Amino acid sequence: MSETPASYESIFAQSDKTDAILVVEEKKLHVNKALLSHHSDYFKTLFNTDSGEKSPPEFTVEFPILRLGDHFHPDEKVKYFATVLSLVQDNPIKINEGDDFTVLLKLAEHFQLSQSKRVLELALIQSSKGKHEKIELADKYKLDELFNHTLSMFDEKSDFIRHCNILRCHEGHLPFFETLSVEANVKLFYKLIEVCRGY
Repeated sequence: MSETPASYESIFAQSDKTDAILVVEEKKLHVNKALLSHHSDYFKTLFNTDSGEKSPPEFTVEFPILRLGDHFHPDEKVKYFATVLSLVQDNPIKINEGDDFTVLLKLAEHFQLSQSKRVLELALIQSSKGKHEKIELADKYKLDELFNHTLSMFDEKSDFIRHCNILRCHEGHLPFFETLSVEANVKLFYKLIEVCRGY
């Protein structure tokens, strides 16, 4: 993540608009309960739990496994979380080309922040990330506009085999396609037919 700690700390600092604290990896983010409850059933449920006697109330946020085998530094987790959370606010943290969209989308989905997913989808559409990566993310996180936009750019036969090891392709092993849903593969198949016919 390219944002410095001061960026998310200033965005989630205490103000007259905040009325709760989210505790993430021992960091405290000041938030508005009504705003987050409006955008996410996860937070709506969380804020209805007992927060003890503290004022403002504090709620501990548990993280999903971001990626098997990876070990994220606590500060990095907080920055990813703060970025996703900020996307429903008036002062969002800027999404950058080098950000890990897999982690950001996983957090947006886990915390049921559909607006954050939409912002990330638009950022991906405008990004220079590879077509295959975009297709995989669009399929996994049900980002229809990203999928259709990226699919329209598959205009050469090589786009469909670029990620295949030629020898293993002859053995019927197609790793890129094996990661996708049946629905996504059907769409790619029909697109390949169009390309082969020169449409």
